[in-house]
Amino acid sequence: MKLVKSTFAVLLVLLSTSVYSLTIKGSDAINVNGSEAWVYTYDQSTLTALPGSDISWLYANDDSTININGGEIGWLYGYDNSTINISAGDIAWLKVFDNSETNITYLDDLSRLQVYNDAIVNIYGSNLSYSSGYLSGNWANGSSFSFWVLGDGDNIVLHTVTEPSTLALLVLCLGLLARSRKI
Repeated sequence: MKLVKSTFAVLLVLLSTSVYSLTIKGSDAINVNGSEAWVYTYDQSTLTALPGSDISWLYANDDSTININGGEIGWLYGYDNSTINISAGDIAWLKVFDNSETNITYLDDLSRLQVYNDAIVNIYGSNLSYSSGYLSGNWANGSSFSFWVLGDGDNIVLHTVTEPSTLALLVLCLGLLARSRKI
């Protein structure tokens, strides 16, 4: 009886995975703004997670691209030569492998980042600090962040970005200087 229950449980998991999964292949481009349990991208496909999306497990494979523009992602995995671009949203775990590349310009929350093999993670912000597996700083909009990094921290590249208020002040000063020279 125990074997029957175990077999039934495995079959149930396999069936639920196939029934409730979204697979994107070829050069298809899909926007997600609802709930999805499992999402797999392959080939040169593109998935964009919009605000309001809720994805439990999201897997980027091959040369696919994933754009996270909002929503909640439970587990996000990058494999092969995939590209993940994150500009908003809430992600519990981000795990990248192989030669995948991840670009993060803003996140509401990230619990853990795991980097393995030759994967590269580009972080864009200001006051960036990485020490003993802990990454912190400010996003370009000025909001602060901090999260733990596991795996190969040498593959995290920090890019300092000028805050919008500093850039606006610079443009204003240059405009005033140009105007004063005309007078």
